[in-house]
Amino acid sequence: FDRPMKLLEHVDELRNVPTWMCQGLRDAVCPVKYGAERLANYLIDAGVSTRMQFLDAGHEDTDTVIAKCLEDSVNDFVSKRKETIYN
Repeated sequence: FDRPMKLLEHVDELRNVPTWMCQGLRDAVCPVKYGAERLANYLIDAGVSTRMQFLDAGHEDTDTVIAKCLEDSVNDFVSKRKETIYN
């Protein structure tokens, strides 16, 4: 990147985009209280539709609990997208 990323700089653009979060409670890389809780609160305050899941898991997407959450989130996204397309 040629400049530092500011991930929340344009959060208002996400207001009509459903978002999902899968956060492991035992995540040592991105601890809940420093990452996901703040991000979740920021998204909620900005009016972004957010589905948050705080799970008994760690950080890795290979953790079966995280993997299942990610799979469910993608499937939920696809079903919502199909509703939008076909309605």
